[in-house]
Amino acid sequence: MKTNRLLARAKSLKNKGDFEQARELYNKILDQSPQNPLAKKGLLAIDDRSDATPHVSRELELQLKSATTLVSNGQLYAAVNSLNKLASKYPDSATLFYTRGRCFQLTSKLDAAISDYNRAITLDQNYADAHADLGVTLNVLGQSEAAIESLQRALSIEANHVTALCGLYPLKQQPDSIPIAQIHKLYESSKLTNRERILVCYTLARAHNKLGEENVAFDYLLEANKLSKAEVGYKFYKSENTFSSIKKLFSVKHPILDVDDFDSLSKIRPIFIVGMPRSGTSLTEQILDSHSKVRGAGELDFLNQLAHIIMQEQQANLKRQYPKPLSKSSLRAIRTRYQGSLQALNYPENIIIDKMPLNFRWVGLILSAFPEAKIIHLKRDPVATCWSNFNNYFPVHGLGFTNNLNDLAKFYHLYADLMTFWHQRFPNKIYDLCYEDLTENQAQETKKLLAYCELEWEDACLNFHENTRRVVTASSNQVGQKMYQGSSKSWKEYEQQLQPLVKALNY
Repeated sequence: MKTNRLLARAKSLKNKGDFEQARELYNKILDQSPQNPLAKKGLLAIDDRSDATPHVSRELELQLKSATTLVSNGQLYAAVNSLNKLASKYPDSATLFYTRGRCFQLTSKLDAAISDYNRAITLDQNYADAHADLGVTLNVLGQSEAAIESLQRALSIEANHVTALCGLYPLKQQPDSIPIAQIHKLYESSKLTNRERILVCYTLARAHNKLGEENVAFDYLLEANKLSKAEVGYKFYKSENTFSSIKKLFSVKHPILDVDDFDSLSKIRPIFIVGMPRSGTSLTEQILDSHSKVRGAGELDFLNQLAHIIMQEQQANLKRQYPKPLSKSSLRAIRTRYQGSLQALNYPENIIIDKMPLNFRWVGLILSAFPEAKIIHLKRDPVATCWSNFNNYFPVHGLGFTNNLNDLAKFYHLYADLMTFWHQRFPNKIYDLCYEDLTENQAQETKKLLAYCELEWEDACLNFHENTRRVVTASSNQVGQKMYQGSSKSWKEYEQQLQPLVKALNY
């Protein structure tokens, strides 16, 4: 049985393109069983993988590693663009289509993700990772039976596949459910990758929470977040420096594009939903997406990439006591590139929602380049917001501040201070929406929201839970349910453990 597990693991690593570790495992098997035919076949496949043109496979291997790095850094659209170029050149690479499927999954393009996962499985029936992530995606779409089937298929290939076991644990019901002891056994394994151990810790935290064992659950959460922070390498001072630079750049008055500056793409009207992650942004997007004239595009990284380019270009300028304002040409360039990215999404609606919460950092840039844009700022109880961030797993980098309670409190203060700054610089240009008010007075707050967005009333916005669109965020389950109250009080289960956070937030 041990040999079979090693073979499955080696094959999984080979499928991912991690040939060095796969070779190491195959050799370990052959040390124990020199005539093992599957280990020999696996090694032969690694040695001969480039066939008559070794540089081609090496190129693909390097390109896939580059794309995987982009995914890890949260640059999902850049990764998709890179993989699209490779897809026609390497139509038989299961790893390529699996990797692109992951990108599609993380950007809420679930049909495309399923298509790529199935393509990978067609190319390699024993691709455990593809079966597992297919199951996770199907579950988001509410297809639980098909999800269970895919997750079980992954486990039939690799008995201790972490994504499959952790995905299956909350889905299956007694008497066939995955026992918590099996997840604990995974935790005790010394062969888990850092990402796998993080996922196991989050699963155990949820399991012990359901058992009413808050102290045990909190310990697993602490470990998961500690591992995540180490993996990301987050440093608070970098956030502090970024926020300081933003405020300094926008401490001077910048030009605002007027009607004469609008390009031919201005028919696309963006709505930006901003705020702290886990503040109700997904719920708000789902409500607006339920309107016939609006399309929610999810968490787009377009503006963030453009903003970082601007900030890099402004480094010398920021050393001045009083920075020079941005030029109209720079603002036009941002507008044109951003609108072009929205147009490339090929949505039939001309009102498109960008629900990247951290775009709150770029409000000044938005209102300078897109004066017609609507900005909806979600506000939620600070302890509830920070707790929800700490209590959820974010598989993409960019949210490193969520993995430590002290970092979270300090980042929240940076966020609150910057939003005060934006309100002062751009009075009456930002719509504040309180999450708790929205959940307690749904109809009234929805009417006010639609009025701000200059949209006519549609009953579908009250019945947002019937919207067939699905999102891939930590809120994916909530947006498919009717409005409910009380989620901002869930942190009180851990009130004792969260006292340092409560004090740091001056709550």
